[in-house]
Amino acid sequence: MYQLNRRSFLRAAGAASATTMLGARIHALAAMQESAKPVSPNDHIQIALIGAGGQGQGDTKVAVQVPGVKLVAVADCYNGRLAHSKEIWGDDIFTTRDYNEILARKDIDAVIIGTPDHWHKRASCDAMKAGKDVYCEKPMIHLYEDGPEMIETARAQFAEDVFHHNQRAVDQNAEVNRPNRKQVRRNSLRVHKDESEQQRKRNGKRHNDCRAEADQKR
Repeated sequence: MYQLNRRSFLRAAGAASATTMLGARIHALAAMQESAKPVSPNDHIQIALIGAGGQGQGDTKVAVQVPGVKLVAVADCYNGRLAHSKEIWGDDIFTTRDYNEILARKDIDAVIIGTPDHWHKRASCDAMKAGKDVYCEKPMIHLYEDGPEMIETARAQFAEDVFHHNQRAVDQNAEVNRPNRKQVRRNSLRVHKDESEQQRKRNGKRHNDCRAEADQKR
């Protein structure tokens, strides 16, 4: 029977981020665990939600279906969303309007970032610097220049976050699809040379035809 633990959960979440299929992937993992053995205490993971809008709540509802995963805190700027989070997950969860209070807690292993797009970089980088594993909702970046900083933060922190799991695949894919400039240039020159040779042959044939026609007129 497939065994799900903290590490495999985080890897599944990371892989899901690349394909924007967190719900489907983690739901499938949860289904595999229906008849599995009880989760070891060492494999329990405590998560927090930063940004409790519809998408963030949806991601979290799926995540907590995985055995051993527990939501312990929610951060959002709107009091109504915090109150609604308690209605969904219970009054015992910690709620705050300042996500830094969540990042300061040592008992939180990972966070789900469900904020508006322009907050993704800051919240993700702050969480990784605090030693938290991160799932960031799509699109992970609001501006192109946000991407390199997020990737470098992940590498610097050695966290098992979404970038750590996906960057190797991204790099490999880029390497496979990156054109070899020298080869492209050689191919381009070869094509140009072939086209030039064909053009010369056509010009030569046209010139010979013209000479033959002129000779006939004489």
